[in-house]
Amino acid sequence: MLTNQDVANLFNWNLSRKFGEMPTDADRLGLYCQTSSSEMHEMHDCLENEGVRTTRLGKSFSLWSAQGFVDMLVSDWIKVYLTAQ
Repeated sequence: MLTNQDVANLFNWNLSRKFGEMPTDADRLGLYCQTSSSEMHEMHDCLENEGVRTTRLGKSFSLWSAQGFVDMLVSDWIKVYLTAQ
């Protein structure tokens, strides 16, 4: 989707249940980041870096921001363990 405009257009058209004409200028980066991330900070990192992940967890927010405070409350509620393949 990030590198293929036709795929992004088709995906965007399917989001609207194929209502109207198929779009020709779907936001490839936005659609890619929405579908390849599950957390807000991951999506932010994806959008800021043109679809390239720079860190495993995305941006660290300042504790004094609203998102930083929420991140502190939620904490690491899920642990991700990477295993060697």
